[in-house]
Amino acid sequence: MIIFLISIFNDKLVVRLYINDKTDIDKIISLGINDISAIDLRKKYIDVVVNETEYNKIKNLYPSEIRLRSSDIKTLINFGPYYTYNEAMSEIQNFYNSYPNLVSQPFIVGLSWENRQIKGIKISSNNNQKPAVWFNSAIHAREPGGVSALLGFANYLLKNYNKSLEVKYLLDNRDIYIIPVTNPDGYVFNEIYPSGMWRKNKRDNNNNGTFETTYDGVDLNRNFGYMWGCCNGSSPNPPDETYRGPSPFSEPESQAYRNFFNQIKPTIGVDIHTYSNLNLWPWGYTSTPTSDDSAYRTLAWKMFRHNAYRSFQAYFLYMTDGTTDDWIYGATNEHNKALGWTFEIGENFYQPDTNIILEQVGENIFPFLYLVKASGPYIEIEKFNYIFKNDTIIVQISGQNLGFNNPINNLYANLKILDNNNAIGIDTIAYIGNLNSLGYGFFNIQFKFLSLNNCKNYKVHIVFYNNLGFNQIVEKFIAGQKNQVFVDDFNNNSNWQVNGGTWVFSNGYLRTNPSGTLYNNNLNTDVRLLNPLNLSSYDYVEAIITHKWRIEGDYNALDNVYDFASLDFSNDNKFFIPIRRFWGINNNFRSDTFDITRFKDNNVYLRLKFYSDAFVRDSGWVIDKIEILSANACNITKFDEPLKADFSKIKVSYKDNFLILSIPYKSDIQVKVYSINGSLILNKTFNYQEEIRIKLKRGLFIIRVKTDREEILQKVIF
Repeated sequence: MIIFLISIFNDKLVVRLYINDKTDIDKIISLGINDISAIDLRKKYIDVVVNETEYNKIKNLYPSEIRLRSSDIKTLINFGPYYTYNEAMSEIQNFYNSYPNLVSQPFIVGLSWENRQIKGIKISSNNNQKPAVWFNSAIHAREPGGVSALLGFANYLLKNYNKSLEVKYLLDNRDIYIIPVTNPDGYVFNEIYPSGMWRKNKRDNNNNGTFETTYDGVDLNRNFGYMWGCCNGSSPNPPDETYRGPSPFSEPESQAYRNFFNQIKPTIGVDIHTYSNLNLWPWGYTSTPTSDDSAYRTLAWKMFRHNAYRSFQAYFLYMTDGTTDDWIYGATNEHNKALGWTFEIGENFYQPDTNIILEQVGENIFPFLYLVKASGPYIEIEKFNYIFKNDTIIVQISGQNLGFNNPINNLYANLKILDNNNAIGIDTIAYIGNLNSLGYGFFNIQFKFLSLNNCKNYKVHIVFYNNLGFNQIVEKFIAGQKNQVFVDDFNNNSNWQVNGGTWVFSNGYLRTNPSGTLYNNNLNTDVRLLNPLNLSSYDYVEAIITHKWRIEGDYNALDNVYDFASLDFSNDNKFFIPIRRFWGINNNFRSDTFDITRFKDNNVYLRLKFYSDAFVRDSGWVIDKIEILSANACNITKFDEPLKADFSKIKVSYKDNFLILSIPYKSDIQVKVYSINGSLILNKTFNYQEEIRIKLKRGLFIIRVKTDREEILQKVIF
């Protein structure tokens, strides 16, 4: 019993060692130091978790600093704002109770060594089997930040089902599986374990009936069968933190994971960890890239614009084997090929600050949404442009199919104008053809329609469909006439609250630091609007930021992001979602425009955030102007006479190469005739005549007639 107590109270340290290159990492591992929490070869450091004895082995070999002493953790948090195991299980039950039409009754994936339930939920709007995506967290017991990020994402999906057409489509067309605590024994142990730093499960390795922290437990993320123990990426020694277990899938937790994953057959599998702010993908056991490296990189590019996480193949962090993401991608003898991902969230294992936790949830909303999209066929519109030519509006769009291993064949797109009284379509159906999978399936198409009454604003749906059952609606807005809701050119700080840092309002600019200086290290500061904006009454809202920057990192390299600036929005001034993050070098002012309609509400908060690490500094972020513009669709035109297919009371006929219009009431008449491609052929106003004759060759035309009583537009063929 005394030994048991001593082992429990053995202090753990998170130590940063400053190294020269990767050979130093190999040397550190050869000393038996294999519990690695972070590596950055550019910054030349490695973070390791060690006890006092191990620390004494290495502290004189490399310059070092203690980043966290585990004996301080419990007095600091007592799990505080993080979910305990019971709270996480209660939360998924609450999701079901609050949204029974969107959330399944929590189900048991499997049991742990100590017979705790590994529970999950499925988020989906119906029971039809659909493309599946898998999210799990806390496979390592000391990583509650991943549980918070995952349950926060689930909460976002449920709250936005009836607010966002995008979220609604995903819940209507995906099965989203959420398994918040994959290692319940270890997780619960950390709730009482003084250091809170237990990593493994609670297998009794020597079968002596006593749990010994110096010998027992298996690293579940080294216990998966694909390339298990192949390459010195795990340990065969039970005392080690990366002990892989006696055999592949020897643990009930990894068996439960495997069996349920193989049963539901997801296309994407995401294992959420802490920490390091990384997105990682296979392989971990070899430097050779996967055959789907292009697909991985395409998704990584989309995600890291929002969370600014360095993104690369897992091997280049350090070698691992028997991991979840390698098994998800590689074990095609057990399931269809799926993209396996590892997220490393945050800057430490325990960051018990509600604001930091909300930050970690918010910065991963868009990345997680991308992974849900990629789990099945999904059209992502990359560019949406429109041109006004007289009464003709030309809409040009380009995009791609994000779905992994989900080509879309015989694809069409149909532009639907939601207010048909103010416009008529000309070319509103486009054939796209066969669209390949993620990373390859790009398209460019064009639509045309004619506007009535000089209307410039339209809410439109672009419907993508084929004869094989695919149907996706993307809502867009044509905003030819916008109104300014808010603008600030930073002549003073009267609209803003400054939170930390050295922000400067000077000469019509907002700067992260005074002109001619470098920003400070270790910043996590922001400037936010004092008063929220009421955007609830608008159909469309956009934000325009005019800015330039020099911030450490390279925006064109997935693995080179350290400091960043961020444009964020919130509806409660607490939970902010980054619409875009910026780093690298942009020496000249440019204006970036973002659709922020998803945030429209009675209270919309804007935040400008800046983050820096402890290393390289530069001249920072300079913002010239922030502008919020809005638009509403045109009001439905009302006529004295109803619009009818036969031009209401106007009679149309054709004889001897003449278009003949008969008007049975007194009125001036404006007549416009268009070719079928939208070109204006005739634009003429007539004084009242009972019959108007216009010379016109036979063909297909669009005729627009405006009188004092009505305005109508219709296709005709003669």
